[in-house]
This record gives sequence, structure tokens and C-alpha cells, in this order.
Amino acid sequence: MQVLRNALEIKNISKHYEDFSLRNVSFSVPKGAIVGLIGENGAGKTTTINCILNIIRRNGGDILIWGQDNIRYEKEIKNNIGIVFDDCHFPEIFTANEIESFMQGIYNNWEHSTYQNYLNKFNLPPKKKIKDFSRGMKVKLAFAVALSHSAKLLIGVSI
Repeated sequence: MQVLRNALEIKNISKHYEDFSLRNVSFSVPKGAIVGLIGENGAGKTTTINCILNIIRRNGGDILIWGQDNIRYEKEIKNNIGIVFDDCHFPEIFTANEIESFMQGIYNNWEHSTYQNYLNKFNLPPKKKIKDFSRGMKVKLAFAVALSHSAKLLIGVSI
């Protein structure tokens, strides 16, 4: 039996646009590590993250998450990833409770009690519309969602 040492392996990924190319990017993230992608605007950080999440298709290379190809095993992998963006990506007409109803249908391992505990811990009102949340409250809500389905990998994106 092979022991996986890396949570994430990027091998020579490339993505080409008319005015930008990401060329042969490679790195690995060991299990349990905290990693930041740092670089100037236009360096390819967002393109790399979007390739990892299969939001955009890479033109070449391989991306393995827990040893599995991120395209072939996309549904299984995404069910085990928590993502926190620096912007609110939830419909602002929803409440925190309505977000939970939506997320329960997406994640197989949704944990109601964990989510409610994070709402309480972060002082987030469950029946208040997200449009009325402060920026900090929206980020806390994103963390509550990301941490409430037994994610094995947490990705934070700040552009």
C-alpha cells in the first residue's frame, strides 16, 4: 500500500490565453502543510487555483489531489475540499440558514451541528440576509461553510 505524502501535486501545468500563458508550473503541498501563493499581479496565482479547482481546464500537465486526478475524480475531490474566497460568493438574498439548506444538497458529509456551532462561535445571525452582513461576517460565513463538511483540504483565495 502506497502512503500519500502530498495533499496536492501540480506537475507541469500550463494554461494559455490570448494575452497570458501559465507555463510548466510544478509544486507539491505535503499533507498538513500551510502554503501561500505569492506573486505580482498577473503572475498566474488565480489561474493556478482555478486549474486546481477545475474551474478552468488546463492545457497541459497533471493535478493530483490526494493522489487522484482533479478532473477524473472531480466530484469526489470537490466534496472533500473547503474553499474560502476573499469575496462573498453566496447569493446575498439568502440567510445563513438558507445557505445551509443549499450546501446540504452539495456536500455528502454536511454536518448541521458543526455549521450551527460556527454560526454561534462567529456571532452570525442565522436569519439575517447576507446582503446585510459586514465584509468580516461574510468571510466568517465562508469559513463556517468550508469547515462544516469534513473537508480534507482547505483552500483560501485572496486576490
